[in-house]
Amino acid sequence: MKLKICFPYFFHAYHAYHSAPIGFELSRLDPDLEIKFITTTKNTYDLLNKIGSYYKNHRCSVHLLPSKFYDYYQRFSYSQIPSPKRMIKRYAKQFKQMDVIIDTNFLSLRLKQLNHNNVTKYILAYHGAGDRNREFSKHLKRIDFFLLCGPKRFRKLNDMGYLDRENWAYFGYPKFDIAQKETITRSELFNNQKPIVLYNPHFEPHLTSWFDWGGNILDYFALSEQYNLIFAPHVELKGRSNPRLSLNKYAKTPNIHIDFGSHSSIDMTYTKMADLYIGDVSSQIVEYLVHPRPCVFLNNNKISWKENSHYLHWKLGPVIDQISQLDNTIKDSFRSHKQFYSTQIEYFNDSIQLTDTPSGIRGAQSVINFLKRTFHDH
Repeated sequence: MKLKICFPYFFHAYHAYHSAPIGFELSRLDPDLEIKFITTTKNTYDLLNKIGSYYKNHRCSVHLLPSKFYDYYQRFSYSQIPSPKRMIKRYAKQFKQMDVIIDTNFLSLRLKQLNHNNVTKYILAYHGAGDRNREFSKHLKRIDFFLLCGPKRFRKLNDMGYLDRENWAYFGYPKFDIAQKETITRSELFNNQKPIVLYNPHFEPHLTSWFDWGGNILDYFALSEQYNLIFAPHVELKGRSNPRLSLNKYAKTPNIHIDFGSHSSIDMTYTKMADLYIGDVSSQIVEYLVHPRPCVFLNNNKISWKENSHYLHWKLGPVIDQISQLDNTIKDSFRSHKQFYSTQIEYFNDSIQLTDTPSGIRGAQSVINFLKRTFHDH
């Protein structure tokens, strides 16, 4: 009997990059597995099929759950996606017969409660490799197997008592396998060779630099003759009920490119293209550091960060506490980068453990080993 494995996507499309390669590789490694991708948004559905086109002869199926009522709800809630909690409750029975659910978010554990199901096994494939505490929850004790990006996350989970000898494995970062198969080029954005700065604020109101300093930063670059700016915030910033600054006045500014959620904003196009990263707490800093480069961090909330493990990445470049420091800090960051170079490499390797084997294959092999231990007749 074939084991049924499901990858649910109730959240934004970028989650697909962090786990879908595992599913496509699983289907090629073991023909006795039935792999389903299930999503509630057309955007993610299209992205999953696009990712699948990079994996010849895969046997996965991609399913889009109908959400007309929630599309209506979505328009009035100013959300980009149907409510994950509502969709999980509505479609819980779709997952009842699954042997394994592999997700990037532990919210799908609600399916176990809704289905009164203690049979289905849950594998968490962590998305992102940042420092925030949100990735660690009491719900993790209900996870059967963890796929970890690197040693940093292992230490945290191990210290919290969630790991044992057999319930985890490193899998690297599947997004690196496929994220830039197709990309836009620098010349499509800017018709000059000036340095490109990426401003990538987070979405959480109490953490982001956007609401306090965003307008100042865009104004600075609008007047600049030295730099180009890509403003590509975390996709969940869009649609927040908090009032955002009007961006209309920057629409025709030739050295500013604004992207609130295209595939280019989530597939590492901009993190690879940029010469300088400006941000606060987004884990995209780790993706940017696949090639070490200058960084500037924004401490608009006056965080006492130096001994705070949630701000380890702020040791990778200068940190400013006043927006008036922006100009000089940007200029100095290019000159001072060499003093942060080795720290950036150490941080990246601690966050993401890569090998010569693609991360999707590593994740798939680890899942197969878990299945052999758990389902003895497989």
